[in-house]
Amino acid sequence: MKYSVNLYQDILKPKQESWTLERLFIATAVVLTLISAVTGLLAWQQHQLGREQQALALELQTVTDELTTYQKTLAERKPAAELESALATIQLQNSQKQNLLDYLQVQRARPTPDFQQAFLHLKAIDPAGLWLTEFSFAEPGFHFIGRTQDAKLMTTWLQQLGASPFYNGHAFQTISVKPAERGVLQFEVAAKPALEEPQS
Repeated sequence: MKYSVNLYQDILKPKQESWTLERLFIATAVVLTLISAVTGLLAWQQHQLGREQQALALELQTVTDELTTYQKTLAERKPAAELESALATIQLQNSQKQNLLDYLQVQRARPTPDFQQAFLHLKAIDPAGLWLTEFSFAEPGFHFIGRTQDAKLMTTWLQQLGASPFYNGHAFQTISVKPAERGVLQFEVAAKPALEEPQS
């Protein structure tokens, strides 16, 4: 008795890999290029911020010198109406520039997120079957949107995300999961730094 075997069944056909090594290298190169571009842009912005701060400090010193001159003049003689008006204008300008200078100093001292470390940590906790479609590192937390076919992967991914050194210390503000097309689940996760408890 002869038996025939159909080798053209779908289950026996060789599966073609969607991600080849060449595509993985290209994707890695693109991500590293984006990280370098963002880092360069941040460095340029910090440099521009420093130049603006120096210019404002120089203007503030000039205005302060003028204010001192007017104050000495007013102390020596009875001030005229024009001098009093000029003094009030300079005091107002001085106050506005001091406020702007304080703001720039705070902005310059604020640490910028290390995007390279963020991407490396995301890559380290990238489970198969879960895809990030959108993410942002907003001040002062982070926000992720993605898809998965298995809700259990969400639990595993969130645990790994919370244990990651880069994202540790954040408290989840939003976690939502809703069905999308073809049985795929769409999720959204947002977190902000956890408030430190006051020491007693």
